[in-house]
Amino acid sequence: MLDFVIREAVPKDAAALAVVVRTAYRALGERFGLTPENCPTHPSFCTQKSIEDDMARHVRYFVLEVDKRVCGCAGVERVSSELFFLTKVGVLPGYRRRGFGTLLIERALEEAQTFNALVVRVALVADQAATIRWYKKTGFIEMKTEREPNAPFAVTYLEKSFRESPADESVETAESIE
Repeated sequence: MLDFVIREAVPKDAAALAVVVRTAYRALGERFGLTPENCPTHPSFCTQKSIEDDMARHVRYFVLEVDKRVCGCAGVERVSSELFFLTKVGVLPGYRRRGFGTLLIERALEEAQTFNALVVRVALVADQAATIRWYKKTGFIEMKTEREPNAPFAVTYLEKSFRESPADESVETAESIE
């Protein structure tokens, strides 16, 4: 059994997190022919500075350490008082399919709930059918798919609701935050 821990990231983790994110998203970036020129904010081009900038904006990152090695992460960002976004969820290829990604998402969702989140959203490349199915298994529902103006691919938005009633529509919609 692997010895692992999920903990909140600190600023000194930024370099290791950037490596994990770049590595975790590299194949996706290559599959879609992404470059820093045609999609500069894609996670496959994540830098230490971008993680540091996220942390300065109060994005909370959670680190997966396996045998004291940083092997995965997930970020959660508060967008409004009730709306949060998951960001840069990734696990190194050699550590996938062991439940670590699910544990990272669960930890990020717990964090959002401590701030009374009603909705947590995530945006994915629309052609990632397996990843979309995986998020659905963790309780997310597919909301919409659309072409983003600055991305060379369509984006699917999923969300997990913590509303007491599905009829409660008091949380900002994706359109209202764009």
